[in-house]
Amino acid sequence: DLHSFPTRRSSDLVLMRKDGFDTSGLTLLDSSGLAKGNKVPAKLLAQILARSAGDNGGSAGRTLVADLPVGALDGTLGNRLHDTAAAGTVRAKTGSLEQTSSLAGVVTTADGRLLAFAILANGFPANGGSAAGAAIDNYFVAPLASCGCS
Repeated sequence: DLHSFPTRRSSDLVLMRKDGFDTSGLTLLDSSGLAKGNKVPAKLLAQILARSAGDNGGSAGRTLVADLPVGALDGTLGNRLHDTAAAGTVRAKTGSLEQTSSLAGVVTTADGRLLAFAILANGFPANGGSAAGAAIDNYFVAPLASCGCS
């Protein structure tokens, strides 16, 4: 909802649309991402990551991707994706709040293709965050990393 934003955020959204990003379904009620009414579509996250990792990402995009944790190596992914094709081949940001878990980033597939992805799971039972993260890792990210999908 653009009307709930201070002028700077409204102009940022207009700029995002002008740059070709699909902001439909986007609702940002605060800057922290903690407001219960915030909604960021997975498609928008994937578009931003794809642009950042691609030829038009520039130095800001390369920095964004380079700063993401690496699967089975560091940061919030240091204890995830071990013994999978995604170990060392995925860079992603984790997210979790109460009954929501997400992972958005880039992965290099088995045949060397770089793909951007974003997956969000919500509405699972309380205390189900670990299981949701494991499902995201084992049923989405690891298979994506092992695919020959060029």
